[in-house]
Amino acid sequence: MKNFAARSDIATQRKELFAIDAFLWTRLGTFFLLWLPRQHRSLRRLVTHALTIGLLCQMALPVTALAANERETKRARETATKRPIKDNNGRNEKAAPSPSPLHAAGPLASFAQTGLVLSQISTAFNGLTGLTYHEAQHKLLAAVNEPNGQPRNLELIAATGAHTAYANVSNLGGELRLASARDDGNGKSLLGFNRGELFFNTPANGVIARLSANGATLQNPWVTLAGETGRVTGLTLDRTNVFSGHVIAVTATGRIYRVNATGQGTQVANLNTPLSGVAVLPNDAAKYGPWAGRIIAGAPQQGLIYAVNAQGQSLSQGFGGVTGTFGPAELLVIPAQENFYAVDSGSQKLWGAPDEAFGTMTGDILIAQSQPGTLGKLHWNGTSFVYMQLAQVPAWQQMAFAPAGVAPLAEVPRFYDKIALVRHGLQMTSGDIEGAVWQLNPEEVQLSGNATITSDLLVPGTPTVTLNNNAALVGTLDGTGNPQPTNYQVRLSNNASLRYVVRRVDPIAMPTITSPTNPSGTRDLQLNNSNTNPGDWATVRHVNINGNIAAVTMPPGAYGNVSVNGNNLLQLGVTGATTPLVYSMQELQVNGNSEIRVLSPIILRVKNRVTINGGSTGSATTPSWLRLEIDNGNVTNALVVNGNSVLYAIVRTPEGRVTLNGNSRMCGTVSCDRLEINGNNSVLQVCESDTPPPTVNRPPTVDAGADQTINLPATASLVGTVTDDGLPTGATLTYSWSKVSGPGNVTFSAPTALNNTAAFDTAGTYTLKLTANDSQLTSSDELVVTVN
Repeated sequence: MKNFAARSDIATQRKELFAIDAFLWTRLGTFFLLWLPRQHRSLRRLVTHALTIGLLCQMALPVTALAANERETKRARETATKRPIKDNNGRNEKAAPSPSPLHAAGPLASFAQTGLVLSQISTAFNGLTGLTYHEAQHKLLAAVNEPNGQPRNLELIAATGAHTAYANVSNLGGELRLASARDDGNGKSLLGFNRGELFFNTPANGVIARLSANGATLQNPWVTLAGETGRVTGLTLDRTNVFSGHVIAVTATGRIYRVNATGQGTQVANLNTPLSGVAVLPNDAAKYGPWAGRIIAGAPQQGLIYAVNAQGQSLSQGFGGVTGTFGPAELLVIPAQENFYAVDSGSQKLWGAPDEAFGTMTGDILIAQSQPGTLGKLHWNGTSFVYMQLAQVPAWQQMAFAPAGVAPLAEVPRFYDKIALVRHGLQMTSGDIEGAVWQLNPEEVQLSGNATITSDLLVPGTPTVTLNNNAALVGTLDGTGNPQPTNYQVRLSNNASLRYVVRRVDPIAMPTITSPTNPSGTRDLQLNNSNTNPGDWATVRHVNINGNIAAVTMPPGAYGNVSVNGNNLLQLGVTGATTPLVYSMQELQVNGNSEIRVLSPIILRVKNRVTINGGSTGSATTPSWLRLEIDNGNVTNALVVNGNSVLYAIVRTPEGRVTLNGNSRMCGTVSCDRLEINGNNSVLQVCESDTPPPTVNRPPTVDAGADQTINLPATASLVGTVTDDGLPTGATLTYSWSKVSGPGNVTFSAPTALNNTAAFDTAGTYTLKLTANDSQLTSSDELVVTVN
């Protein structure tokens, strides 16, 4: 953004006056667009073109939309920002400063700016308006052909940029907004929708349609919101569980609704101003202040963002800066390790940025203004939200984050790089492990029920791998370790799923821990109200916190049994500290809706056990700040996480058992003797790593390109894409094209090159295959060429 600080240079001052004129031009145009009804499309497009000229004159950012060069060769995954766990503890909000609208609160605490390099996705669209990630297809899904939805409304976008028709949905006019269910456990969303199920608005007021994950079954209408006189203008699925996983909708009349699995809609609030864009924030006050656990919605005409709780109570905040009042139209929470994509309706382009570009912004709120297309983010700094402008294009519409790649952006690698370490044989009948598991002992593994490991299982020797019923396994890979022993099995049954079983991975030593210091204090501390003075902490032995009192900050030291009950907040660490502070305890128990908040890196050493029966423990934004060491060799369970509890930590208990029950969730990693995950909704997110991953060669990833249709004597242009992990070291990646089927002969111009042409002597349908080999492993992909 241009800096308007005073300068003595006359030429510079003239440039600033020109930029100010352009700035005023875009402001007036923006307000006109907000007033002008959408049905006046020709006039709106004319104003949009004028706005584009104004934006170019402003030279608002050093980079707005640049075609990307080649993607960085390798990702430094070990330095990437970690993905925060999806908090579902339902804890009551702690007291925090409440933001006010801009006209009441004045300017923001600070305003920052940066340049985000956007890449134009290498494909063209017609009438592009909506966008989401279809997890079941592992592709972007776009709403196209606005304003009439002919010949179709939906298209899938392949990695090459090719887009194909999806489902039999057409003739829906206007701008569609899409929301797709993601896998929050067992292939379903929190509310039980299958991953890939699609929800979208229609031209009818208050109507939401629902499309099955395979695109075969359309329910239109699925929901008709009672009494709603405006069109649905924003949709999302709650992934925080604060709103029970419901579909959340906002409308042009200013209403917010939540919709349950049976299609029953309930009004949450009526804000009496048109709304556009909606998201749900995790119930994490440290990350979102007074907005934690609320629905946020944009009010473009007011230049406000509203934050609404489950009772319909709302807060609002305006965001300005050198560009003036900001009219938020789209909102997203920035996830970790997902590429960014967004619709630019002004130029009918799709822009993107790699996941690394947002690596330091994980958990921040991404906000976009429709016209002019300003993109920015909000970050809670502990006392207020800080707005930072990121990029600008003619007109933003819907945005999406996705691990899928679309050229020139590569797919975000989903290979294991974060590992949980367990000594004995893994037994799972339900729940999810989002990451990889390295099992050290050659003992039988049993995955059954709906148990899921989203990445890989690393085991010693060469066990037999068996699948029964509907169990899913991508394949088996062999490392370079000892092939012995062979006399045990890895069994998958029922609906269990796993990516790879990686065999011949030699075991390593379990990380060691230091025993906790015994307490020297003799005084037992009972805190029942905010008037209780804890006194000298050095004299304290056992600590019991009850009632509903103010935050308690415990200094580093050695303590006995510590229990936090009710709806209390115990803080460990010192804000701003960088060296880990050491705490010792005999036992720790967290009950009710209580929270243990970690303010800086700490090492918590516990003698016997840790039991978490509610609330959250740790730092949601930096799970590695809590290193939990449990010196447990005699008690059955060293760590138990129950109910709706959430734990953010790196856990080491070399002789202990870690158990997750019910709807509990953990983000971090574990190194333990045994690991148990019970309950369909229990999740271990391996978002940190305490163990370096072993080196295992993986097969290349191959994409032969989109299917084609040609007319003789034309040739087919073949453009393949292959990515590899660079192993074995020193090996050369080779390629080859071949004919799989077809009525005639096929001649390749360069059969061992990724890019070449194919000539055909007979009309018909041909299947061609691209194969890649890294000297040890081979992969292939096929495409169909129809020759007329």
